[in-house]
Amino acid sequence: MNITTVDDDAVAARVRAVLAKHGRLSQDIASLSDDASLSEAGMTSHASVNVMLALESEFGEIPDHMLTGPDGPRDGWIGIARAQPVAAALAELGQFSLDAPARDFDDEVAWYRAEFDAPADPPISLAFDGLASIVDIWLNGEALLSSANMFRRWEVPLAGRLRPKGNLLLLRFDALNARLREARPRPRWRVPMLQQQQLRWWRTTLLGRTPGWSPPVAVVGPWLAIRLVSADARRLEVIRQRVWLDGDAGRYQVEIAMSCMPRQATVRLRRGGIEAQAPFVACVAPSEAGPLEAGEGPAFRLQAKVSVAQVQPWRPHTHGEPALYEAWIEWTDGQGESHRHELAHIGFRQIEIDRGNDGFAVRVNGAQVFCRGACWTPLDPLRLRAEPQAYDAAIRQLRDAGMNMVRVVGAMVWESAALFEACDRHGVMVWQDLMLANMDYPGEDLNFAHDLHAEVTQQLHALQAHPSLALVCGSSEVEQQAAMYGAPAQSWRPVLFHEVVPRWVAQALPDTAYWPSSASGGDFPHQPAQGTCSYYGVGAYRRGLDDARHSGLRFASECLAFANIPADDALARMPRRGAVGPHSVTWKSRVPRDLGAGWDFDDVRDHYVEHLFGECAQALRATDPARYLALGRAASAEAMSRAFVQWRASDSRCGGALVWFLRDLWPGAGWGLLDDQGEPKAAFRALARVLQPIWLGWIDNGLNGLELHWANEGAAPVDATVEVHAWRHGRQPAARGAQPLHMPARGRGRIALSAMLDGFIDLNWAYRFGPVPAELVRARLLGTDGREQANALHFPPHLIARRGAVGLACRSSELPDGGMQLHLSTQSAALGVHFDISGWVPNDEYFHMEPGEEKVVTLRPRSAGARPLWNGCVLALNTHEILPI
Repeated sequence: MNITTVDDDAVAARVRAVLAKHGRLSQDIASLSDDASLSEAGMTSHASVNVMLALESEFGEIPDHMLTGPDGPRDGWIGIARAQPVAAALAELGQFSLDAPARDFDDEVAWYRAEFDAPADPPISLAFDGLASIVDIWLNGEALLSSANMFRRWEVPLAGRLRPKGNLLLLRFDALNARLREARPRPRWRVPMLQQQQLRWWRTTLLGRTPGWSPPVAVVGPWLAIRLVSADARRLEVIRQRVWLDGDAGRYQVEIAMSCMPRQATVRLRRGGIEAQAPFVACVAPSEAGPLEAGEGPAFRLQAKVSVAQVQPWRPHTHGEPALYEAWIEWTDGQGESHRHELAHIGFRQIEIDRGNDGFAVRVNGAQVFCRGACWTPLDPLRLRAEPQAYDAAIRQLRDAGMNMVRVVGAMVWESAALFEACDRHGVMVWQDLMLANMDYPGEDLNFAHDLHAEVTQQLHALQAHPSLALVCGSSEVEQQAAMYGAPAQSWRPVLFHEVVPRWVAQALPDTAYWPSSASGGDFPHQPAQGTCSYYGVGAYRRGLDDARHSGLRFASECLAFANIPADDALARMPRRGAVGPHSVTWKSRVPRDLGAGWDFDDVRDHYVEHLFGECAQALRATDPARYLALGRAASAEAMSRAFVQWRASDSRCGGALVWFLRDLWPGAGWGLLDDQGEPKAAFRALARVLQPIWLGWIDNGLNGLELHWANEGAAPVDATVEVHAWRHGRQPAARGAQPLHMPARGRGRIALSAMLDGFIDLNWAYRFGPVPAELVRARLLGTDGREQANALHFPPHLIARRGAVGLACRSSELPDGGMQLHLSTQSAALGVHFDISGWVPNDEYFHMEPGEEKVVTLRPRSAGARPLWNGCVLALNTHEILPI
């Protein structure tokens, strides 16, 4: 990419340095965006392009040097590496940071200009994949497009519009705040998380506009690719795909459009040594759902149907193999030349929602699946997109933790195809909201409805043939928000979500389930015992941990929001680099909160520190901040893991639960199970121990004693032995027992301790006769080869406050790849074992060790290619001992 002259030589030098660093000093017109799909979209131009950005305030008079003319502002332009949102572009130049004072980009008008020469092969259209949010576009002085929908894609014909040299593309993004002040009908209810209630009229993300829980950075500008589309790229387009199971057979139907009628065309599928194929034939009645129209689209519609006998179905990874089939199209053109068009891998599955007994459960290929995971957040809060390998790493991390579902929330953005492809590969289901959240949307307005229909049709078309797509949800919390605000009951179930949108979904995705809102299905949408809900009984409402069970939760589309404290290295990335305490203004500015509430989610976490461990959070914060942070991390970990144990119990009717936020949007004590760079927090580690497909968990049934619940979600039965050990006073044996256990495929059940021990022992101290007979009870599931397949530990949380000697010991060794291993042992029970080793990330932390246990922990450098100083210590929550490394 060439750099045009700018007034500030220092800015130009920085731009050149950035471009050189990223290898972008010589690129083609594809540099208008760095979207990885460009090479797949048929971009063949080799024209250079100069991209520039200018900003002007929406308030007051525009300075003379910024006065606009036919080519936009006269001055004030800066060169940028590529077209991307304003905040991302400025951040890349070092002119903006999330750590800087808040800046409202909704108060500014953003101009983009791109100068380029026409390629040798004239393109037929110009495509805009995502423009946030209100934009007017000109090409060579001619009005080209106006859009007010961030989520729509546009393709504009270029016939007669391009010059051989010096084409000028100009984009003006209007200040959204000015539009929000326009007089419009008021909503029937208010949304507490938003300051601007009239956002309901504008199709844009709520990220950056929800000051209680996202960085205050509104997304403005081109956030997805701007592409020149060649005639060659339009030779074949996939109009519609459908993949479904029909008994033991797989059915695949694909409809394409071609610019020239081929001599012959065939679609082929392959998995291993199994292949299937079918010829294309002309469509008698073309589908209405298709790609973007550009005025010069392909003219011939063809359709093919393939059947695969004895198909291997796609399953969530917890329940089997996510089997995928390679798919491609072969055709011969009029000159006899052969061509091949690769399709995305496809998977055959059947997904249904079971509403029996007012519940909500997901069935995949007839088997009920306990859905667990988290609500997805963009990996880059400024660009809202990441590289495909980043999506793959994030989903692999989630899968390894035993999770099998993510929810793309209606307050975020429609996600990249790379996310769905990663979920397809790794066997992770996707709950997909439409980008509609909480507000009273004007579905009766014809312009709004038409715009929304075009958006939803485009976006759902892109999701066809992804087996990971489990269901489409009409909105995030619209029904709940209306009900909790006190709106009339008829307002809770808008026609838009109960009649209109379901028709759109059925047309585009006939084999995908639909649900009207993330909280829906009960007498009141927010009641946990019916349908789906946002469950915060354990969490924001500060109920006891047993509320997770007694609430009768059927399915939590979001739950368990805590201000989860990340590792010290992540806290050091906050402003002032570690000089930030949990009492400071900087810390508090990044703690999630509901606008107008007299509390925040630090207060929620601190409540459970006191409830679980019996220590005063306020006193610890003032006198022992290191222990305050450690107990805070442990509190959310214990609360979350104990809630999921109750939801997975064999007598539970819960069909699943998704934690509110998988990953933080910026450094701090956010809702994420992972920090802003994807490193696990204590809560993520704890959940990984209770969400595996083969699982054991303790349930305290009061006077009925302790019960051990188990699950085997796999497709094969498991024969194993259960061993139970109990200790008192940290290390003294109190009881032990063992029995064989047959775990059928897809089975779950429970074992009463009375069936395993020789006589009665009040292990949960329910009868209170005399002193506590045991404080620690461990169950292990051992396979026929003697290897441990699962384990569960029961102890009263207040044991963590008893800080005595436990006899921790460790030695370290270096691994060939540069990592390190810690070999740990303990004489007494060590609870909440964690590490203080700057620059290193352990593969497990805040775990509990039984008396005499040995454990190996692997640590790797936090930054690739770096070798931090190997210096730190090992700690446990129930001891004063500090073990140097």
